[in-house]
Amino acid sequence: MLKLLNKLKYRQVVVLSIEGDVNGQEFTTAFEDYRIEYEIHVQKYIELYLNESLTEIIAKEFEEVTSNTIIMCAKKANAETIFLHAQNLTGFGKMWIVNEAASQASNLPKGFLSVHLKQNAVSALRDALIVLKNGVKILENFNGTILPPSQCSNTLISNEWTNTVGTMFYRHLISSTIFGEKNQIKFNSKGDRISIAYEILNRQLEKFLVVGFCNDEGDLFLEESAIIWPGTTKIKPLEITLPKHLRAVTVADPPFVYIFEVDDPNKCSSFKIIPVDDVYVPGPWLPCPIHRSDSDSASKVVYCCAGYAIDLLSNLSISEAGAMIDTGFTFELHLNTSYGIVQLGENGYSLNGIIGELDADLADIAVGALTINSEREQYIDFSEPWLYHGIRVLEKWVRVSLFPRIFILLHASFYLFSFFLE
Repeated sequence: MLKLLNKLKYRQVVVLSIEGDVNGQEFTTAFEDYRIEYEIHVQKYIELYLNESLTEIIAKEFEEVTSNTIIMCAKKANAETIFLHAQNLTGFGKMWIVNEAASQASNLPKGFLSVHLKQNAVSALRDALIVLKNGVKILENFNGTILPPSQCSNTLISNEWTNTVGTMFYRHLISSTIFGEKNQIKFNSKGDRISIAYEILNRQLEKFLVVGFCNDEGDLFLEESAIIWPGTTKIKPLEITLPKHLRAVTVADPPFVYIFEVDDPNKCSSFKIIPVDDVYVPGPWLPCPIHRSDSDSASKVVYCCAGYAIDLLSNLSISEAGAMIDTGFTFELHLNTSYGIVQLGENGYSLNGIIGELDADLADIAVGALTINSEREQYIDFSEPWLYHGIRVLEKWVRVSLFPRIFILLHASFYLFSFFLE
């Protein structure tokens, strides 16, 4: 599955399993062990408990998930239950890869992908018997000197057998050259079979279609154009879906944010160039109310905002043409009176200003000339700095032949102005 995700260029995933399902737990452990090699990031591991509240549980678990790619390992009956209660996650825009057992569910949605062993069950059983036959040969070397345990209790015989014979038996199995019914059988150091072929199946209409395969050398081949995606569409789902409407906050701080008061927020978009404190500021001008701190939330003063930070926010909200991820969004802007600080009070640390809004989930995104420091980074995530600012003093240059050239450079503290997300 990891190779398939890599081939499809899906790096952000959610892994779904069922509480109490041993196979699912083993799958999750193996996925976590190998995912870094393929640069796959798991947004969330979800272990579902199947009960009458499953629909609400699934909705809550996926509340803050942005990945559209869901990996699931479950038994057939459990998979049928999940598909019944997760119908809003199985349609257009989503991408599912399920294990072989889950793909047998009677209500498996169209467009799902599954990875199956290429050999049938009889062939796999024959290979297992060949491996067992090869392994039994090494036991002849002991000729009864170490007796096998007669029960599973923690006895000295059990320990001696496990530590001596068992260890040697295991090492022999994973290191031997064994030829199965169709090809060579190989194992890695963990005992997992590695020289085995898989088929990649896509549920289309009422049947599966083979859209790719992985040979016994580990090479993956995929005919992506043949895949029908969930929602019965040929449109490949985006890797993630970002929130489409954000609550944005900023602070009046020229030249990054200029403001002036208006009586009607709808007027802001009609303004072009407006003088503010003797500076002629071009638009676009956006409405940005500020709530009164001494009254209820319905009472507010409305301003129009423009400046470098507003230009940045406006341009970031525009979708990039041809991008794999749609980063476009709409936003509603409002003002705060300060950037905010981290304060230590009687009840511990508290935040105010725009960083306080982000921490309290009153805003999703903030933009402005905010200094990055270690205290703030404990509570909010900063973007890469979008402007470096400092103070320079230059003296007029004159001819060297008349006067020595003087160049004065006064360093000021650097301020990193950053656009940041909660």
